[in-house]
Amino acid sequence: MSLCGARIGGGLPPQLSPGDQVGLRLASPEAGDPADVRRARVAWVEAGEAGVVFERSDPASRSAVAKLFGTAESRWRSAREVRHPDSCCRGGPLMEPPVPRVRIDGKQAVIAAK
Repeated sequence: MSLCGARIGGGLPPQLSPGDQVGLRLASPEAGDPADVRRARVAWVEAGEAGVVFERSDPASRSAVAKLFGTAESRWRSAREVRHPDSCCRGGPLMEPPVPRVRIDGKQAVIAAK
């Protein structure tokens, strides 16, 4: 997503075509997110995904998109970041990461099978 448009994947009607005008609503908005993003134009459709360009001339749509973008940007800033160690794969043996722990009942951690 950007302030100008977004890529949407899944649940798209098969008859969707570039140039179509569409109304956009979030299926399950988080608290404080605008549910209705209003209007957009389909820019491209390919392999079950579509790119849309938000309607920038409508003040309500522009405001809803700006608020949604701000919320998404804020969440990305607080997302965990995992980096590959610099020492791995440089003239030495490949360092395999540990197998993730899986919680079966929400309390007990067990090692997942390879």
